[in-house]
Amino acid sequence: RTGTRSHVHHSHRHGTFRVMELGARWGTWAARAITFLRAVKPEVLHEAYFVEPARRSCGAVVQVMKLNGIRYQLRCTLATPEVFLEMMQGIDFMDLLHVDIQGAEDKLFTDPRVAQVLRKHVARIILGTHSELIHSKLVLWRG
Repeated sequence: RTGTRSHVHHSHRHGTFRVMELGARWGTWAARAITFLRAVKPEVLHEAYFVEPARRSCGAVVQVMKLNGIRYQLRCTLATPEVFLEMMQGIDFMDLLHVDIQGAEDKLFTDPRVAQVLRKHVARIILGTHSELIHSKLVLWRG
């Protein structure tokens, strides 16, 4: 949570705070970040984007965002490179990207098109890896 708070204070350089979750579950990171943003900088606009394959979790995202009055877009599907790139179309800057896609992180982050978008348009990434091998590969990717 400390990292999220710190990032909220130093983000939204482009007028709107944007957060995306790939493997959203119920939208934990976005809900917390936007709730904190509203408390410290209520004048800043915000948007949330979610990709989640489990139907039950998609329902939870809808419920949590509705209860908190958060504008959002939700895709109920697997987070593939293609889906991520589609979600990023028209977005010039993403303040926070949370990725927890149960072992598919390697496929996402090693896609050269995704890597280019991440480097140019994403300020901070919170990444959950699900094996030492994936973790090692992504540490090398980061450079």
